[in-house]
Amino acid sequence: FEPLWANSGHNWVTLGLVPAYMRAGREDRARSLYESLVERHAREYVQPFVLALGATAVGEHEAAIRFCEAAIGGRDMLFALFNRWWPDFERVRADRRYDDILVRFNSRELTGP
Repeated sequence: FEPLWANSGHNWVTLGLVPAYMRAGREDRARSLYESLVERHAREYVQPFVLALGATAVGEHEAAIRFCEAAIGGRDMLFALFNRWWPDFERVRADRRYDDILVRFNSRELTGP
C-alpha cells in the first residue's frame, strides 16, 4: 500500500494502509495517516466511510460512529458498498447503534434526478 499511497495519495488507499499499519505495530504511522485524512477532510471531500474505517482502525470508535452518521447525510457510496463486509469494520458493526445507522442510511428518501 505504501507505494500506491506515495504515488497517488488517493483516499481509498488508506482503507488498507491504516489498518495494515496498526497490524504491523506501526501505530504512529497509522495515526498520522488518519489525522492527515481528517485534516484533508477540512479542505476537501473525503468519503465518510474512509474516515470511519481510519477512525476505527486507530481506536477512535466514537469518531467512527460520527463518520457513519455523516455517511447517511452524504449518501456515501463507499459506505453503501463496503459497510457490511469490510473486515476492518467489525468493531463498528458490533456497536449497538450500527443497526439504526443502517436503517436510516437505507431508508432515506433520495432527492434529485
